[in-house]
Amino acid sequence: MIDGIAAYADSNGYSTKVYVRGGSDMEPSWNSDTTTRSWVDGYASTYTKLLYNVGSADGCPQTGNGGSDGSCNNGWKQSDVFYVSWGADPSVPVPEIYATSGANAKQWQKIKLYGVVSEDQTMSIVGSLTQWNACQETGPCNGTDNKPSAGWQQLYDQLNSDVKTAQGLSFSTDMSWEK
Repeated sequence: MIDGIAAYADSNGYSTKVYVRGGSDMEPSWNSDTTTRSWVDGYASTYTKLLYNVGSADGCPQTGNGGSDGSCNNGWKQSDVFYVSWGADPSVPVPEIYATSGANAKQWQKIKLYGVVSEDQTMSIVGSLTQWNACQETGPCNGTDNKPSAGWQQLYDQLNSDVKTAQGLSFSTDMSWEK
């Protein structure tokens, strides 16, 4: 499907203005780790375009040194979130940073640290995803309504709290149901 859309864009002269990529909202609480890994592997077996994981790290640790594979919700481990976000070519993470408490940013920093320490891979997180507009439209979203700038700052600060996970962030993006 993604390749078909990209081919349409190319053949109609849009490819200089539109970049076609795949994306999936991969969340431990909503599917099993094995099903999600299989889906990502299926995408990877035929892809020509990047796959953005715009998902969460539900229940994953907010602390730790990256030396153990911490448990997340629904039987997932940090290694599963790492795999579907970065370990499987062509995956790239744009994580949900919804929690105003900063918990989501801590979880993703610890997943990146796990990758560095335990997988010997440095995951590059390209940006953050918030749901502020969606919450304004359909809310309330008490405690999960970070503004885009706040979600970006939380993730940036957490990633740069440790030299092993330090990096810049290219962008932030925000969910909306109506815009």
